[in-house]
Amino acid sequence: MRIFVIFDNWSKENFIPAWGFSALVETSKGERLLFDTGNSGKVWEHNANLLGISYEDFDHLFLSHFHWDHIGAALDIAYFSRRKKHFLTTDGFSKVFISEIVNNGHQVSLVREPYRFSENFISLGAIKTGVGNLYEHSLLAFDGDNYVLIVGCSHPGIVRITRRAIELTRKAPKLIIGGFHFLDLGEIEMIATAEELLELGVSYVAPCHCTGDKGREIFASVFGDRYIEVKAGSVLEI
Repeated sequence: MRIFVIFDNWSKENFIPAWGFSALVETSKGERLLFDTGNSGKVWEHNANLLGISYEDFDHLFLSHFHWDHIGAALDIAYFSRRKKHFLTTDGFSKVFISEIVNNGHQVSLVREPYRFSENFISLGAIKTGVGNLYEHSLLAFDGDNYVLIVGCSHPGIVRITRRAIELTRKAPKLIIGGFHFLDLGEIEMIATAEELLELGVSYVAPCHCTGDKGREIFASVFGDRYIEVKAGSVLEI
């Protein structure tokens, strides 16, 4: 499995950093899925082009939650992709937003419960975030017996999300990647969260986006050589 980080607050040289997150997941069987889109179609397209990725290179577009920094390029993809796609959303998305996708000929699945939508991909199901009527779902991407947990912003809590993944699969993820939403946490709570993920059996972590600089520093300290630094332009081989 390969994960291409297209959009993040931090970036490699020549890539554009911007607030948000997006990653393309490619399984060992060649199936491709785009997870979130970041906040800008122009930035997404610039970074994706540097990675050799276009709108036509994936069948599924998994949108974790209805915040602009995760869906900002989704309508560009819906309008301009010649390849019809399967969009996965959850509760809290605008009806107008959904209708624009459908009116351009794409399939939309409203996910509430855990949902295996292909051989290698499962939505963890909707979790209420505590922010208005906003829900968030996360992705399990399988490669053989192992899986990667991909999160958008972890508004429901990264430990809560991870526990649900373990309950569903009976094993800990090999890797968690995405935004861990540490911006509102104090240092002691950050350390406790990182240590709890380690105790749950998570093998590797690649926190980015809303994890923040301090959060990434703490994960690097707690996980040691099992911490993976990622930014826009990173390509992970799992």
